[in-house]
Formats: sequence, C-alpha cells, structure tokens
Amino acid sequence: MKTFKIQFSVLFLTFGLTGTLPAPVGYINIALYPGDNLIANQLAQTNQHLNSMFGGQFTSVNDLSTFTKWDTATAAQSISTFNGNALSWDNDFIWSIYDAGVFKLTGPSMMLTIVGEVPVQYMPGDFGGSLYVPPQRDPGLYLLSQPVPALPYSNFTNIVGRLPREGEFVARLDGLTQMYTTNSFDGFSWSQGEPQLNVGEAAFFNLVEVPEPSSIAIICIGVVGLWCGRRRS
Repeated sequence: MKTFKIQFSVLFLTFGLTGTLPAPVGYINIALYPGDNLIANQLAQTNQHLNSMFGGQFTSVNDLSTFTKWDTATAAQSISTFNGNALSWDNDFIWSIYDAGVFKLTGPSMMLTIVGEVPVQYMPGDFGGSLYVPPQRDPGLYLLSQPVPALPYSNFTNIVGRLPREGEFVARLDGLTQMYTTNSFDGFSWSQGEPQLNVGEAAFFNLVEVPEPSSIAIICIGVVGLWCGRRRS
C-alpha cells in the first residue's frame, strides 16, 4: 500500500499527515491565545467527546475556559466549561469532524493538538477520495470551516458549497490581537480578495437569500443598458 506524508505550515497552525490510504492518521496543531479563538475539528476520532480529545493536554487548559460548539446545520450552540480541579469539561459533548466552535481561553497561550484521521469522503480526489459537498443552508450567520485540512480547499466555494452572493461576508478572528476582519462580497468581487481559511481555523459566514427574480431582472436591464451605451459611444 502506498504511503505518503503531507506537511502544511501556516501563520498560526501546522498540520502533519502520515499513514496509508484511504484513512491516513495525522495531527493538527492549533495555537490558542487568551480570549476567543475560532477553531474547527478537521479529523475524525474513535471517541470524539471533549474529555477524550483533550486527553493529556488538560494541564495546559486554564480553569473556567469555555468551549462553545456551533451546530453547522442549525447554528444552535452547546457550551462547556473546563474545571481545573477535576481536569474535565462539565458538558462532555461530541466535537465531531467539521464542527466549529469558539474556544475562550482564560489563561496564557497554549497549543492544542488534535489527532485523528481524514475519512475518504472528506479527502480531495488527489488523495483517493471525493471532496465533501456541504449541505445547502438557509440565510443566516454560521460558524464554518472546511473539513479537509488542506489550504487549497479552504476557500468560500468549497466551505459553503456554492458561489458567493452579493451582500455575503466572512468575518475572521485573529486570536493573537482579538481583532475581527470582515471580507464582503459586492456581487462581483471580495473586498479583500477571496477568503481562505487556515488549517484548523473557523470563521463566521453571513449567508443571504437568492435575489428575487425582479431584482435579477433589474440587474440584467442595467447591464444590457450599459453595454448598449458603450456600443453607441
């Protein structure tokens, strides 16, 4: 069986992958900073409960740190608080692959290591799988990430499963500075270039409705009028 290894180095995160197809075992290192951190699980584990996934890293998590998981389908939230004395989470919910959340760290910076495997259904075709197609979502604010831990597949289209619409935006958080950056789509281009998330990173995606037929007609008339005007000139 062919084996392979992949290494991605990014500003805040690193990803290592070793193993054999179709389910390579790997790890993701995510730097967490004091305050809020938008993160995602991009690997599958046998036991995906918080207390199991954090395992030997409990001593690095400060008391009263919280983790809020966002349901990618409904935007519902599950909140858990870390007990530094018991070294456990009070709500030991499941943090499965493709789940994103807000990790609020109450102490100094730490490195969170997630170990697991990439199921074949989440792997790009180049690695023997078929790229995961996200579900279509209603308009609203979602905390999302790309399940494939590879930068080329972490753009808006692969994360949402369609092209962007006018009025949509992506808000990314820099954990180090605790500052948000909003990237908006005006119907033609992004204000700061097409957003692309880092490995292990999640971001807020504001999704809007499909324009009504009347609006589309007005836009088309405007485009045709502009084109005709240019021809006359």
